[in-house]
Amino acid sequence: MKRALQPVLVSAELWGRNFYSGEKLPTRICVINDKEDGSNLDKSMLSWQLLGAGGFIIASGNEAVPAVKHYSREWLTPEITIPATLPSAKTEARLVLKLTQNDNVISENEYKILLANKAWAQPALIQNKKIVLVDFNNMKTSFDYLKVNYTQAVSVTEALKTKGDVYVFSGLNLLSNCTAEELRQVRSMIAQGGKVLWLDSEKALKEMYPEYIKDWIVPTEGDIVNMEIPESSVFNGISPLEVRYFNNNKREIPTVCHVALKINRNSNVEGLASQTKIHGYINGEMDQRSAYMQGIKGFPIVKITDKGTLLISTMSLEKANTDPIAAKLLSNMVDVLIK
Repeated sequence: MKRALQPVLVSAELWGRNFYSGEKLPTRICVINDKEDGSNLDKSMLSWQLLGAGGFIIASGNEAVPAVKHYSREWLTPEITIPATLPSAKTEARLVLKLTQNDNVISENEYKILLANKAWAQPALIQNKKIVLVDFNNMKTSFDYLKVNYTQAVSVTEALKTKGDVYVFSGLNLLSNCTAEELRQVRSMIAQGGKVLWLDSEKALKEMYPEYIKDWIVPTEGDIVNMEIPESSVFNGISPLEVRYFNNNKREIPTVCHVALKINRNSNVEGLASQTKIHGYINGEMDQRSAYMQGIKGFPIVKITDKGTLLISTMSLEKANTDPIAAKLLSNMVDVLIK
């Protein structure tokens, strides 16, 4: 609050919080002049630093700031490149900003960010394993980025004719690219020990498991997901507060999920992560509050266990190319099914 209320405020426009090493940090810097005496802000100097643990300087730079009239702002776009080599493969860092005039600090701000290299985000257990991919929403770009070898099939039927260790079905739609019979065959394969990763195919999923999947909700914004079972291997290497604000280098809400599934509780069904719509104070007795929560809470990561395993995700894993946490989550899902 103290930083936010500075009369002269230097701030960063950060739409995401997780970034790859070797990439440019997609941010703009804003200098706002709300000086209490109503005077203009003379020319100043912006200093930025990427700091690691203990204040270790990962990268730094300076940018001249022109004069800013009272009740006005100035936007800057400094070239901030994250070094290819980091203190550790996954580095908790801070973007620190200081605005100075004649070596006097007149405004400062900082932001927690996460930096990681590509190798950290890649699957660990895919050697000599066969992954069969049916892709109707271009998830293969994420697999390609993570160097996951796969055999692509043009249909569910073709995939089921191919022997694989893990089957990935992405973007299935009962009305256009799969049939009810194919879904029954997938369920039968899982019942016989098959391992399946199911991505962004909620309508087909409800058709396949109507006793487990009731419906789904579309998040109000969908930029925050919470771990329900943080000890799950799906979250290996990921901290509880990191499943949020996935970066795609765009100036838009940094969504982390597309929909959240409403599930029937069962010993074979685990909601691994949850998403709750934005809401105000919840009124009523406990049963009324509970009923209300059922309408605004869902699960974007679900595991169904038969003899085999179905791991379901409606997370924004297509951002694996630009967000290392999204990539690590996708890689962990593959590893969980291979293990």
